[in-house]
Amino acid sequence: MKVFVVGATGYIGSNLVPYLVAKGHVVRAGVRATGPIDRQPGVTDYSKIDLLVPDTYQHLLRDVDAIFYLVGPGSAVRHQRVGSLVQEYLYSLTRFLETNADVANARVIFASSGGTIYGSGERIPLPETHPIRPISPYGQLNALSESLLAHFRHRYSSPHVSLRISNPYGGARSSRKSDQGVIDIFAKRALTAEPVEVRGGGGAVRDYLFMDDLLAGFGAMLGIDNPPECVNMGSGVGTSLERVIHLIERASGRKLDRIDRPRNELDIDYSVLDISRARHLVGWYPRVAIDEGISAVIRNLR
Repeated sequence: MKVFVVGATGYIGSNLVPYLVAKGHVVRAGVRATGPIDRQPGVTDYSKIDLLVPDTYQHLLRDVDAIFYLVGPGSAVRHQRVGSLVQEYLYSLTRFLETNADVANARVIFASSGGTIYGSGERIPLPETHPIRPISPYGQLNALSESLLAHFRHRYSSPHVSLRISNPYGGARSSRKSDQGVIDIFAKRALTAEPVEVRGGGGAVRDYLFMDDLLAGFGAMLGIDNPPECVNMGSGVGTSLERVIHLIERASGRKLDRIDRPRNELDIDYSVLDISRARHLVGWYPRVAIDEGISAVIRNLR
């Protein structure tokens, strides 16, 4: 299958590209025009692209079967005002979807956020039918992006799908990303004896998904001809930050130096995803328990 990965050098993209190559797919990679090209073996075409300029990526769309759209605002803008993000991200996504509809009308597998899009839900695993109530700009932007994707899905009869990903961690290339997720950050700091900030006493419960399991989920979605509009991708298991710290300390053999901070008003106390839809659709479920995953992160960093 011919696939186009948009955002190939990001955290997920840099792990997804070699996974797809290893599975025998023909991979084309698009990276930001302002960023470096992190070339990986087996990729047929690496191109610097500007999502607002279709001429920079139209050639990558021709004859493609599926597109992984991994471009997002990232952790650095999670607390910015939504208005300052609309043109940069939503307009870029709109322009890309319009161009795809004209050139290939290929399926778009969009990396959304299951960790923020539901907002403060009930303390049960959250199904895709749960109301969308994001409280952070990051979550609101993902909700708006999903609405755009749904519009193009219905207008052009394209099987676009939003994968609502929980909190990914680990992966062979995680050590290159300095700000990716609490597990990877805390694990690095355990090994470098740097302090970590713990907000709200460490009681917040999250759904953490090991990168290998996420990659398998992405791959599984390629096999569905007509997927639903959205699918949760998580572990289905809640883990408190306090538990994460304990597992990192146990795996590293080092005590984390904690700096306690008050809870942020945009933080969510509980977020765990119901993954029964993914299991029913493609038989996907995570294989790596969080203690095993954290041990793998420590080994990789060392």
